[in-house]
Amino acid sequence: MVRLDRPERRNAIDATALDELKATFAAPDDPILVLGSTDRRAFCAGADLTLDQDELATLSDRLFAFYAHLITLPNVLVAAVDGAVRGAGAQLLLCADLRIGGPDTSISWLGARSGLALGTWRLPQLVGAGRASDLSLTGREIQAQEARSIGLLDRLADDAMAEATQLAAELGGAPGGVPAQIKELLREDTAARLERERTANATRRLDRTVIIT
Repeated sequence: MVRLDRPERRNAIDATALDELKATFAAPDDPILVLGSTDRRAFCAGADLTLDQDELATLSDRLFAFYAHLITLPNVLVAAVDGAVRGAGAQLLLCADLRIGGPDTSISWLGARSGLALGTWRLPQLVGAGRASDLSLTGREIQAQEARSIGLLDRLADDAMAEATQLAAELGGAPGGVPAQIKELLREDTAARLERERTANATRRLDRTVIIT
């Protein structure tokens, strides 16, 4: 079980936080992993916007590399989210194979105003092309019930972390290698779509577009 723990910044990700995540997920032993937060008010508010633009650009590149690592791990990832799920936090949500939300979950990919394309690599598969366009272009916030109704969240629970932990224990009882095989089959071509989004954003940064992740 991994919990983001920067409550004073609503778990916004900076270079140090990303280094810790990378180390934790470098080669995890458990076949089923759970990612959540120590503070139910926010899963992750995105990148830390106290960083300057050059730092944010570097962080964005590193985050995309981390997303690619998560989706290609053989381990099944269960996300337990509540409160704010923004930008990079919403991208982490998409990296999960199973997504459980608490009652106060609020999700946004920030939209075109951020200067980045976010969510395009995974949203169409989860919620359909039309809803993916809505969420990626407008960046509007969606709440827990809507997220569940469109398939973005798989389950809702009063305590998302407790539900995720129980689910991980159930999946851990499956025959060895089967969850990993299912993940691999379901995630076919996902890494290629993620790389296309990363490349598009890298091109935008060369144009000195404002970055908000």
